[in-house]
Amino acid sequence: MRNADPPSHQGQTEQLVVAGSAVLLASAFGNGLNYLFGVLLARSLGADQFGLYALALTFFSTLTMVVPLGMDAGAIKFISEYRTRQDSQGIQRIILMVGVVTVLIAALSSVVLAGFSSLISDSLYHKPELRVLLLYVAGGIPLYALTGVLLASLQSHQTVRPLIAVRYLWEPIAKFTLAGLAIWIGWGLVGVFGAFLIALLISLTLTLGFLGTIVRFRLPIVDLWRRNEVARLFTFCLPLGVATMFGVVAPRADILILGSWASMHDIGIYQAAFQTAAALALILGALESSLTPFFGQLHAQNDIAALKHIYQTASKLVLLFTIPLFVLLAVFSGEVLSLFGTEFRAGGALLIILASGQLLSSAGGSPNNLLLMGGHSRLVMWNTIGVGLLAFGVFACTIPLWGVLGAAIGAAATQVFGVAIRILQVWRLLHIQPFTRRLVKPLLAGLGSALLGFSMKSTVPALLLPGLGFVMGLVYIILLIALRLDSQDRQALNALASKAKMIIVARV
Repeated sequence: MRNADPPSHQGQTEQLVVAGSAVLLASAFGNGLNYLFGVLLARSLGADQFGLYALALTFFSTLTMVVPLGMDAGAIKFISEYRTRQDSQGIQRIILMVGVVTVLIAALSSVVLAGFSSLISDSLYHKPELRVLLLYVAGGIPLYALTGVLLASLQSHQTVRPLIAVRYLWEPIAKFTLAGLAIWIGWGLVGVFGAFLIALLISLTLTLGFLGTIVRFRLPIVDLWRRNEVARLFTFCLPLGVATMFGVVAPRADILILGSWASMHDIGIYQAAFQTAAALALILGALESSLTPFFGQLHAQNDIAALKHIYQTASKLVLLFTIPLFVLLAVFSGEVLSLFGTEFRAGGALLIILASGQLLSSAGGSPNNLLLMGGHSRLVMWNTIGVGLLAFGVFACTIPLWGVLGAAIGAAATQVFGVAIRILQVWRLLHIQPFTRRLVKPLLAGLGSALLGFSMKSTVPALLLPGLGFVMGLVYIILLIALRLDSQDRQALNALASKAKMIIVARV
């Protein structure tokens, strides 16, 4: 018989599950609203304008991830260490340093993008209407980047409430409301990006308010920059900054390269499939928001046994909730994309390929953050550079040959390869890996649900397909119960149900 988990491990699992469940429910709401906004935009403006929106949004998402130069990860790592030593002044210095560096780099990036906006829109993509959108993107970069590093600083205090309030509640609601109003008035994409700027400005204001309630800044200005502390921070973060340039730009090189090889119509369909498949990453993303500070703290304590337990628990919980979503997307790929409009139904194959990549990479848990919180930022840098160069090469070969289908194949393949490399490195360094026999249960339950869906779909009228999806979900749960839920499964489901009940009661 397998020994029960030690009490300390059970406590860590409970904290991880409760925090992760809270973020998961909030991200499901926020990203669900973002998804509905994409549907509204596509149905209101058509595939061509949706493709233009995807291209401008790619510049925004890429630059806002690059400009912090790893300062968000640095904030989590070093603040976690200072919290372990109860060094409040060190915490304040780190927050101020990462904030100042981020603002300076973001402002420089905004100026460069604005200056080259005409060249990018007219000479590179031959789409003059892109120029105005890029100017709005330039204005939003400092707001979003600074908000991100400050939220990371708050996460290191093992609180996810500011992240939930800003990223998963306020921003999706503001985007849907303000941008939707702009579309209704008739301001088009220019009005949409203008609404984004207003939402981001308020996000930064809210984040500063949260920060003021948790951290009291009472440092004299002469005590801000300590040479050894600055050196440690930059030694850790700069490799991440270099890595991020490849790790963020390369995965979104599909859209950047498609902009020159495919029509806006095809790019719009690809973006709808990509955005839909990305929903599978929400489970891991929600868990990572509470998982990363645990990694930092356990690394500081050199508790390898607890790291192994948390790492494997994360992988199991991610698969438990990701598999049924993948099965639904695979069975109803065309029907889901038709929400964007009938012309988007043609992207069903793209959705299945992209969702497969998301599922396989999510199964690896969070090896990159485990390496990062262990101080291996240079290894993370070389990993990201290598996988990024590979992605560029793959996209350069597959997109000219197969267009958007080649982009989907390249995106899925490089994503899975990158996670596999990191899993092997964690094993080499720490002798721990995310896979256990516990993963067989959700895999078998998902297979049974998929077989039911594919076998019955052709016989079910279109109006009853949502009912078939509901039955597939029930079958998945029944098979899990029949295979016997273990204590971690029950903890996860109970925490999720508890959080859902709290939200429902609060709203009533």
